[in-house]
Amino acid sequence: MGYMRHHAIVVTGPRKSYDPEFTNIHSVQKEIAAIAGKDGYAFLVSDVIESATNGYGSILIAPDGSKEGWEQSAQGDGLRNKIVAYLDSLRYGDGSTSFDYVEVQFGDDELETKICRDSDEVRRGKT
Repeated sequence: MGYMRHHAIVVTGPRKSYDPEFTNIHSVQKEIAAIAGKDGYAFLVSDVIESATNGYGSILIAPDGSKEGWEQSAQGDGLRNKIVAYLDSLRYGDGSTSFDYVEVQFGDDELETKICRDSDEVRRGKT
């Protein structure tokens, strides 16, 4: 038996890469879909949604839908850890990044809605 608690990740970054050394949101989306696909979860990764201005795009890694304590929930946790590790690998030398992300928790049976982690943690000095 378990209880509901949804987790999702939203990633926003540039649609174009002006420096050949760095990537863009379209290639990030493909890489995240490939990471998720290794676990059979590529369908949880959205296409790029283009912003109305300023050349950004966003993607959503949707909740896995399982209840806490279920094997699928642990797999979803592992997948989100892999995705965040990949996103963190794209950081510049000073810790900044062109790919902002947030992992949120919501729909919790205990009414606990919160930000679990985000791309600014490193720069705020948290780990």
